[in-house]
Amino acid sequence: MFLREYFYIEPTKEVLREFVENEKENKPNLLVVKLQHADKENGNHRVYPKSHLTKAVDEYVKSFVNSGTAFGELDHREDLVVYLKNASHIIREIFWKGDEVMGKIELLDTPMGNIAKEVFKKGRLGISSRGSGTTQNNENGGPTLVGDDLYFTAWDLVTHPSTDKSYVQTYETKSHVVENLEVVKDNKLESILKDILKK
Repeated sequence: MFLREYFYIEPTKEVLREFVENEKENKPNLLVVKLQHADKENGNHRVYPKSHLTKAVDEYVKSFVNSGTAFGELDHREDLVVYLKNASHIIREIFWKGDEVMGKIELLDTPMGNIAKEVFKKGRLGISSRGSGTTQNNENGGPTLVGDDLYFTAWDLVTHPSTDKSYVQTYETKSHVVENLEVVKDNKLESILKDILKK
C-alpha cells in the first residue's frame, strides 16, 4: 500500500508542477494558427480553391516543413525570399481542419522572434501567406480565383491578416501533461511489478 501511494502521488505532483511553472513564465513556444481557408473569399478578395490549396500546401510541407526550413518573418515583404536575419518563427507542422489549413509554429529566440513574443503577450499576432501564382478575375465582379500554379514560400507574422480569424493562439499543452502523467505512472508501476516478480 505504501509503495502504491508513493509511485502514484509523487509523479503526479512532479509533472503538474512543471506545467504550472511553464504557465507562470508566460513564454509560449508552441502556437497554433489558421494559415489559410479554402473556397472562401479573404480580405484581399481572393479565393483559394481547395484542390489548388492542397497541392500548394503539400509542396510547402515537403520542401520546407519536412526539411526544417519553414521560417517566416515579422511583417510582410514583397520579396519571395525569407531573410534569416528577419526570421521570427518556424512552422513545425501543418494539418487540415475541415476547409482550414492549420499550423503549429514556434517563436524563435531571435531579435524578431522576441519582438513577436512580446507582441503576443500584450496583444494579437496575425499570420499571412507569401507566395506566387496566377489569378483569374471574376467577370461578374466577384472575388479573384487563385490558379493551380500557387506556390508558397512563407507565412509571416502580421498585424492584420487577410485570412479571416488567422490569429495566433496558445497551443493546448494541458493534454500533453496528462499524457506524460499517464506514461510516468505506467512506467513506474511496471518497474515495481518487475522488481517484485524478480524476488
